[in-house]
Amino acid sequence: MKNPIRFLKGESLIISILLLFFTTDALNVILVGLVDDLISYTSSYAKLSAVSKGLIILAYYMNALFQNAKRFVVITVVILVFLINAAIIYNSDGFNFYFTWMIRVAKLALPFILFDIIKKTYIRDYRSVLNIYIVLLLLQSLIVGVAFLFNLDLFLTYGHHRFGYSGVLTAQNEASFYYVIAVVFLLKHWQLAGRKIVVGLLFLVMLASILLGSKAVFIFYISFGIYIVLMQRGGYKYVVAIVVGSLGLASVLFLYIIGYFDFYINYWQEADFLTMVTSFRNLLIQDRLPEVFANWKLNNYLFGGINPATSFVEMDVIDLFTFGGLIGSLLYYGLLFNTLFKFSRKNYLGWFLVSQYFIIGGLAGHVFASGINAIYLALTCYYLQESEKKKELVTVQSID
Repeated sequence: MKNPIRFLKGESLIISILLLFFTTDALNVILVGLVDDLISYTSSYAKLSAVSKGLIILAYYMNALFQNAKRFVVITVVILVFLINAAIIYNSDGFNFYFTWMIRVAKLALPFILFDIIKKTYIRDYRSVLNIYIVLLLLQSLIVGVAFLFNLDLFLTYGHHRFGYSGVLTAQNEASFYYVIAVVFLLKHWQLAGRKIVVGLLFLVMLASILLGSKAVFIFYISFGIYIVLMQRGGYKYVVAIVVGSLGLASVLFLYIIGYFDFYINYWQEADFLTMVTSFRNLLIQDRLPEVFANWKLNNYLFGGINPATSFVEMDVIDLFTFGGLIGSLLYYGLLFNTLFKFSRKNYLGWFLVSQYFIIGGLAGHVFASGINAIYLALTCYYLQESEKKKELVTVQSID
């Protein structure tokens, strides 16, 4: 029997997931901030986003149960293997750490599940999906702008000790990559649709990303500038390089004058450059990894063996290896490049997104296992892939 998801009005399904995730992510910030008067992951309200994403994973699993026996068996076997492995690793740590491990696996799996849902869903009207995606990007950017103009504490990224406004995104690392995805999506949409309003939204999103106050955003824009220059041909490349470099230096100088970088400068003076760039993650590596590897055996190097709650160094490339070992890492990367990142050689914007995934994921955490970004990453990767295969599906006119 064919998967019935193909016979649904696909745009309604994808739009519902977009709205569900955006709403629950926003409530994570607003309810916790207004009711508890602080941003805290221990609040019961902070579970709203996790519950919404857990329901999608459960629905995906149940769909396999009733419609695709082979897929259901494969998923069940994989789950059992992981659960048994985790039970062995955490047999002395108690259920709380075991639960933390399962949450991590679910976050890693979510983008793949959403990509599979999008790919297998029959969508007749791509315009409606793209319009909702764009409206949500606009809403997030406007919230950040309003928060900055009126100094709204509810939407602060780091509290009062450091500049930044994250809007309705709870984690700064996830927010950083959110803007990477948004810029890539809007740039591709502008290339295809050619609408001036998309350019305006692109600049608004870029401004909101700067207001986030995260170092990862500046790493992204350095990469973005290099990408723009490399995409030019002939002597025009040097002209673009001068223009991009001048704009970049002028922007940095302006931000320096207004005191935007004061926190980082003080940070550098108190510690050192590497500690400032990695936000103390280099010290976590020195403190945690020797102890981890001292207790590892051969099976750990193959399958991992750490407690995510106590042993992560908040650098995704490293944490993926210590979490899943060599085999787990290879399985993850193999799945990644056969689904989300299955771009053709000439899909330069797609490969630029891949580079940022690993650069930011190498320097920070919550990129690989980001519940907030899962739907945006899945939808953007699908959009980038389909733009080459079925251009008539993605060049539809969007918001005017």
